[in-house]
Amino acid sequence: MWDRTVRLGDICSFNLKSYTPKMNWDFVNYLDTGNITNGEIQAIQQIDLRTEKLPSRAKRCVKYNSIVYSTVRPNQRHFGIMKNIPDNFLVSTGFAVLDIDEKQADADFIYYYLMQEDIINGLEALAEQNTSTYPSIKPSDIADVVIHLPNLSVQHQIAAILTALDAKKAINQKINDNLTQQVKLISDKWLKKYISLYNNHSVDVEMIPLSQIANFYSGYSYKSKELQKSDIAMLTIKNFDRKGGFKMEGYKEIIPLKKLKNTQFAKPFDIFVAHTDLTQNAEVIGNAELLMGPMKHKSIIFSMDLVKVTPKDNRISKFLLAAILQNHRFKEHCFGYINGTTVLHLSKKALSDYQIILPKNLSDVVPLNSVIESMYRQISTNLAENIYLENIRNHLLLKIMSKGFV
Repeated sequence: MWDRTVRLGDICSFNLKSYTPKMNWDFVNYLDTGNITNGEIQAIQQIDLRTEKLPSRAKRCVKYNSIVYSTVRPNQRHFGIMKNIPDNFLVSTGFAVLDIDEKQADADFIYYYLMQEDIINGLEALAEQNTSTYPSIKPSDIADVVIHLPNLSVQHQIAAILTALDAKKAINQKINDNLTQQVKLISDKWLKKYISLYNNHSVDVEMIPLSQIANFYSGYSYKSKELQKSDIAMLTIKNFDRKGGFKMEGYKEIIPLKKLKNTQFAKPFDIFVAHTDLTQNAEVIGNAELLMGPMKHKSIIFSMDLVKVTPKDNRISKFLLAAILQNHRFKEHCFGYINGTTVLHLSKKALSDYQIILPKNLSDVVPLNSVIESMYRQISTNLAENIYLENIRNHLLLKIMSKGFV
């Protein structure tokens, strides 16, 4: 049963330790707020202090089971619990670092408790009231969160279940990362073989423009007032992971005010190429991704920031076409068609001008089609399972919130 209701600040400490030059570190592993979402770390910056200057915000020290929670825009979910952290690890002062009193509470239980939508929405509401230039909260706002706390044994049990669900999701993600690499290795090997044959003047292969085997369709040009709760979802560049791969959480719900073209609708395994990028190092622009995972909305359209690519010849499947566009040669080709400074844009000519080398008899690539298709379908299946596991976790979290778990 539930033992008590407490303030979070009564069972944890905030920002206990900061880095000082007296620590005499030669290097630092640094995590910024934008590089962790829903507990998943996307990137850690490695800094050699013998030759580089430490960013001014790289100050917070963390330890095993420290919870890091971004104080800017809580609804962006830049938080996580530290487990397998590297040596000399620092996080940004944009995080509140919570260290839980283990005699009173289980750190994983508290972390999952803070992941609940009601708590995130409550902190976001406080952030919106802030008079600074962007929505932000203070560590004291997190400290004031009220926790319904069962006895420690029950906390451990709840945390173990929720952790197991996330562990299975992590395994699925590793499998998907491996399958993605296999697709690249296999397709690269085939494409290199065709390039070698072409360079040796083989009559069995030819260089052709991508437009000869593919169609290109522009997305929907929308206005912000159209972004409303709806049973129509819009695919955006937010669905493109910086490291490559499709992100289910990138959709925006929309009520279109203009008539949609049939070509602006999307279905599973359609190919999309990012034609806009807000990242500093052009990490997304020119990337090609297949629409993956289950359709949770009545229909899906795609934004003008993307271009849909479909095969013209049924001997070139959409799966093989995706593999061709995910090859590093296409990404390098796109760099020559980018313009803009703060917001990058890819010229529509990047697709039509791209040249590829394929066998003159396209039936020769049918075996490659089959192998690559099976891998992409498994990736999609694993994504669907992860959504199912996440729904289970969220349901359990709701029961915890309502004190209905025990």
